[in-house]
Amino acid sequence: PWTRKAAARRGAGPGGKRRPAGEQALGPGRTCRGAGWRTILSAVDQRDDLPGRTRPGIGVDAKPRRTGNRAIAQGPSPPGPDRAPHGQRGAIRYSAAMAAITDLLLIWAASYAAHLALYFGQGAVMTAINRRHPERRIQKSRQGEKRARVEILQSVRSLVVTSGCLAGGLWLQARGATLWPPLELGWASGIGMFLLSVVLYDAWFYWGHRLMHTRALYRHHQWHHRSVAPTVWSNYSDSLADAFAMQSYYLVAPLVLPIPPAVLILHRLWDHVNGQIGHSGFEYFADRSTRFPSPMVCVTFHDQHHAHFRYNYANFFSFWDRICGTLHPDYDRRVAEYAAARGAAAPQGAAQESSAAKPRAD
Repeated sequence: PWTRKAAARRGAGPGGKRRPAGEQALGPGRTCRGAGWRTILSAVDQRDDLPGRTRPGIGVDAKPRRTGNRAIAQGPSPPGPDRAPHGQRGAIRYSAAMAAITDLLLIWAASYAAHLALYFGQGAVMTAINRRHPERRIQKSRQGEKRARVEILQSVRSLVVTSGCLAGGLWLQARGATLWPPLELGWASGIGMFLLSVVLYDAWFYWGHRLMHTRALYRHHQWHHRSVAPTVWSNYSDSLADAFAMQSYYLVAPLVLPIPPAVLILHRLWDHVNGQIGHSGFEYFADRSTRFPSPMVCVTFHDQHHAHFRYNYANFFSFWDRICGTLHPDYDRRVAEYAAARGAAAPQGAAQESSAAKPRAD
C-alpha cells in the first residue's frame, strides 16, 4: 500500500506508469488534464464512489450520470435560490415573491366578496324585519334610514380594509410568520380559542375605540358618528383609518395566538352579525341577561353610544365600561323597561289572539 500511495503522490498511474505533465490523479481511472487545484477539488467533491460520501440532498442510492471524466449525481429537485447560479437567484426570488403576492390578493378578493355578500344579505333581511315592527325603534324621533345611501357607499370602501386585515392575518399564518403554529382544530381547541379571541377582541375594541375618541384621533372616527341614529347599514360606515384601527385585530391575532384559521373566520363572522344587529336601531334582545350582573349587552347598548357619544365603548360585553366608569347611567334602567314592556305585551297579545279565535254569536 505504501508504494501505491507514493506513486500517487508522484503522479503515477496504475501499474507505476508516470502520467504526463499537468495530469492530476482524481481516483481510479479518472484524470483531469491541465486542471488546477480548484477544479480538482470540485471534481473530488462530486465523487459518489467514496465511502460515506453523499452530496447534499442526494440519497445514498442515487446513481451518478457520467460525463467524460466527471461523475454528476442526479438530484430529485433543482437547486434553490442560494445554490443556483448567481444570475438566476434574482429571477427565482422574484418568481417566489410574485407567487406569494398573488396568493394574498386571491385571499383578499375572496374575503371582500364574502364581506359584501354578508353585509347586503343581512342588511336586507333585518330591514324587512324592522319594517314589520316599528314599535321596537329605540330613537322614536329620529329616522336614520335617510342616510342609508351614504352609509352603504362608505361601507363598500371601508370593507376593503376590513377584509384585507382578515386576509392578511390568514396569509401570514399560512406562510408561518407566527410565534406559534395554529392548534389542530378540535372541540376543545375550537371552543377555547373562540372564547379567548372574543374576550381579547372586546378589550382591543374598547381601548382602541376610546383612543379614537381622543382629540388627536377623533377626526378619523367622526364619520362613523354622523349616524346619530344608526341603522343596519351603519356598521362599516367608517373612514379607512378608523376601519384599520378597529379591525387590525384580525391581522395581529394570528401572529401571536395559535388560533386555527377556521376559528378566526368564525370569530369574524360572529363579529359581523353582532355588529349589524347592534347598529340596527331596533331593540329585540333586552331582558335580564343583558343587564347587571350579566356582562352581555343588547342593541340599546351601542345605540346609546351613538346618541350620547361618551358612553358604552365596548363591543360584546359591558364589563370594561362598568370597570372604567363609561357605562351610560340609564342603560340598566332602559333595559329593564324594555323587558317589562315586552312582558306586558305578551299577555295582551295572547288575549287578543284567543278572543279572535272564539266564534262570534250571530
